[in-house]
Amino acid sequence: MFVHQGFARAGSIALAATAIIATSAHADIVYTQDFSGSIGSEWSHNSTETTPLGGHSFLGQFGNTEVTLSLAGLAPHDSVSISFDLFVIGTWDGNDAPGPDSWMFGVDDDQVLRTTFANGSPEHMGTQAYPGVEGSGFNIGQSGALQTNTLGYSWYGPNHDQTRDAVYRLTFTVPHTADSVVFSFSAAGLQKLADESWGIGGNLVVRTTAVPAPGTLGAIAGLGLVARRRRR
Repeated sequence: MFVHQGFARAGSIALAATAIIATSAHADIVYTQDFSGSIGSEWSHNSTETTPLGGHSFLGQFGNTEVTLSLAGLAPHDSVSISFDLFVIGTWDGNDAPGPDSWMFGVDDDQVLRTTFANGSPEHMGTQAYPGVEGSGFNIGQSGALQTNTLGYSWYGPNHDQTRDAVYRLTFTVPHTADSVVFSFSAAGLQKLADESWGIGGNLVVRTTAVPAPGTLGAIAGLGLVARRRRR
């Protein structure tokens, strides 16, 4: 089939303009960590372990501690996102006494989430704030968990050995333009480490998203209009 050269060129420009506009919000992966190897200085704490069941590597265990991840040299962007698995281990009491057992996440100086988690026994599960926020959420323990009682962490209760753990897959996206970022993870109100702890696992991924300036999009759209006029 014969295609006129001018038509082919105009059509290619129009298709290219359409494709660029459709993908105008460009996301870049700037950091990944699966916690299976050495932990760099970007982390404020570098202790890791492997779960008794499943052999999952993770950063932890931690108690009433703040852990930070600091990244620098970010390219220009409009927002930053992070996704990871939160391991909630042991007898977290959630909203109930002797809690609340709280967990927090922040970006730079802003707290993004403060919530509570409960890993009660089947007979006394208790309530937790998550997937809501502390003070307003009253959900059954382990609500919203990706997995429950699969990591192999046991609590020796008065009657028998009980597994108490949950995995939550969390993703946060916030507006952000600075060339560096600090993510903070922390807990409060927990009892001793052997009783209540937490860790960060899964394949942690940090992304930045850049959206071209309105003038850039206008120029691209104009290019598409010129191409369509030439085709006519």
